[in-house]
Amino acid sequence: MERKDLEHLWEEAWAALDRGEPQVALDLVSRVIKREPDLSEAHYIAGTAAMDLDDPKVARSHLQTACEKAPDWPDALSALAWANFRLCAFDDARRLVRRALVADDTLVGGHYLEGLLAERAGETDRSLAAFANARRLDATTYAKWPSLAAEEFERAVERALLLLPRSFRDVLDNLAVVVEPFPDVETLMEENPPHDPELLGLYVGVPLPEQTVASSGDLPAVIQLYQRNIERNAGTLEELEHEIAITLFHEIGHALGFEEAEMPDLGLE
Repeated sequence: MERKDLEHLWEEAWAALDRGEPQVALDLVSRVIKREPDLSEAHYIAGTAAMDLDDPKVARSHLQTACEKAPDWPDALSALAWANFRLCAFDDARRLVRRALVADDTLVGGHYLEGLLAERAGETDRSLAAFANARRLDATTYAKWPSLAAEEFERAVERALLLLPRSFRDVLDNLAVVVEPFPDVETLMEENPPHDPELLGLYVGVPLPEQTVASSGDLPAVIQLYQRNIERNAGTLEELEHEIAITLFHEIGHALGFEEAEMPDLGLE
C-alpha cells in the first residue's frame, strides 16, 4: 500500500467519525494500523471510534498506544482519561486529565471530566469550578443544569411517575425506587466491562417474570435512580421530570424482562 493510499484511508476514517459512523472509521483505520502500527494519529482515531461504539477496553488499548507515541498530545491524554473513567479506573483518569489540562486548558471535555471525577471524590468546590470552566468554553453543550436538593428531586420523581402508563405504575407496587447521587464503584463493577459511571438508572433484581418461590430469599428488587447524572442529562428543570419518567420507564422495562434492544418499541422513549 502506497503512502498516499494510507493517507486517503486515514482521511476517510476521520470523515466517517465526523459523519457518526464509528464502525466504518474503525474498519478503515485498522487497515492503516496494520501497515503503520506506530502511527499515533491512527490509534487515536481507533480509540475514539471504539469509545463511540461503547467498547472502552479496545479504546483504552489504542489510546494508550497513541499516548506512548505522542506523550504530550493533550487530546489523546484527555481521550485516554475518558476511556479510563468509563472503565472505572478513576485514579488513572484523574492523573491523565490533569496532564491534558496542563498542556491545553481549552479542552472542554477535559474540564467536564475533571468535574465528574471531583464530584465522585466529594470535592464539591473543585467539581463546581471544573463544570464552570467547561460551561465557559462551551455554554451550549454545558449549559447550567438543575441541581436539586434531595427532597426536591424526590418530589420531581413523584410527579414523573404520573407521566408513566398506568400498567407501568402498577409494577412499582412490587418495587422500591431508591435515589442515589451517582452509582458507586461496587455497583458499576458488577458488570464486565463496568457499567457507565454516567448511568441514569439501574434495575437491581431478578426480572419479575423469572421470579419463583426460590427467589423469596433474595434481596428485594429495586430501581436505583442516579440524581446528578439525570440532572445533567436533562439539561433544564423543564426537562427533568420527563427524563426521570423515561429512566423509570426504561428500568421498569428491565424489571418486566425486556431486553435493551426492545426498549424503543415499548412506547415512551
